[in-house]
Amino acid sequence: MIPIRQRAQQPLQRMPGMPCPRCGSYIPTSIQQILFSNSLCCPACGLKLNIDKTKSYKALNILAKVNEAQQRVEGTSHFSK
Repeated sequence: MIPIRQRAQQPLQRMPGMPCPRCGSYIPTSIQQILFSNSLCCPACGLKLNIDKTKSYKALNILAKVNEAQQRVEGTSHFSK
């Protein structure tokens, strides 16, 4: 068990995302959502952010590799009984 003092020093994890450019609210997202959808929507103000797959090709390629690596880690990190 982690002592309370050490637990308090660990960073809080929250869902990945970004601030809305219109209202500043947090737009939660995931790598999969960025890779496989054409837009993101702000849950607070409804702003629709289109993902330009052509202009974002290099970044999306890198995200796809990160996604594949995460899937491999998750697939091998479960201990068998």
